[in-house]
Amino acid sequence: MVDEEVGRVLDALEEIGETDNTIVVFTSDHGEMMGSHGLTGKNKIYDESFLVPYIISYPGVLEHRVENLMMGSVDIMPTMLGLMGLEKSIPETVAGYDYSDGIVTGDFKKCPKPKSALYLNDKAKGVRTYKYTYVVSADGTYELYDIESDPYQMKKLSFKDI
Repeated sequence: MVDEEVGRVLDALEEIGETDNTIVVFTSDHGEMMGSHGLTGKNKIYDESFLVPYIISYPGVLEHRVENLMMGSVDIMPTMLGLMGLEKSIPETVAGYDYSDGIVTGDFKKCPKPKSALYLNDKAKGVRTYKYTYVVSADGTYELYDIESDPYQMKKLSFKDI
């Protein structure tokens, strides 16, 4: 159903001739586990729950590709202003970063990609990097995954494994 509704928006843009003059963004809330890892609910360290889709269509400016940018919600506004050429309108008080240059060029030298993202809830705390997912529960147990070699986070590691 979501595909159909997004299609209606894209068709309407085409109908009025604004496809090439419009940035379309598709994003959502954090995922639901839906039984993955034997869990339900949200706010888990596993990618099914932790990652958020952020899909941008900007005809004539962005080439199709998948980018592994760990962009946070505070980065959305400055990045969108940057994509629209309004980077000078980003207030100095904004906590987020403008990743627009890297998103357009694929080169993140101007604003380097973050190296990690924090995971926090009332029962556990952790970090996700481009290589590892690590979480420590309130009871002191931990989970560690090498997401490069185990992208579905199925094989728990011990610190002796790395």
